[in-house]
Amino acid sequence: MRKNKQKKRYRIIIFLLLSQILISCTKEKADIRFPDFKTPEITGYYIRNLVGNNIDIVGDPNIRLGNESNDFNSDYFFFFYPNPSNNFISISIKCPLPQTIKKLWITQATISDQILNSSININTVNSTVGGSPIFQTEFSNDVFMINLENFNEGFYRIYIKIEDYILYDNLVVNKHI
Repeated sequence: MRKNKQKKRYRIIIFLLLSQILISCTKEKADIRFPDFKTPEITGYYIRNLVGNNIDIVGDPNIRLGNESNDFNSDYFFFFYPNPSNNFISISIKCPLPQTIKKLWITQATISDQILNSSININTVNSTVGGSPIFQTEFSNDVFMINLENFNEGFYRIYIKIEDYILYDNLVVNKHI
């Protein structure tokens, strides 16, 4: 009888120790942190030509191109062109330290009803997938190209993480341009 009580005590002690170890362990933070897991809704975007110039604006873009502002005056800044695009985009990045590792991911997005009801004429069908990346990569250059040939027509959000900053812009893929 005494041996059974001792065995129970040891089991309880071992269980408590293992429980304490498991509770005190923490998971590492994920490399890519999403602003949220909802599908992003685009309220506008910049139309950019093949050399990166903004030539027009549709709606009110909900973007964050720089850590301080949406222009080149920020220490951390990115933009891509052309937009809309049918087969590739070129991404340009400005950051204080050259060769900094950048993390990029693209998610599908939806377009706000206000923009759809406006005068734009883009025949895009967009399935809602959520905030999960459909494309992701890491690179250290300040210029990077992405092949969009396998992307369906529709609206997307491009995220760039540079050090502690997450920047993002809205992309339109239109195969008929």
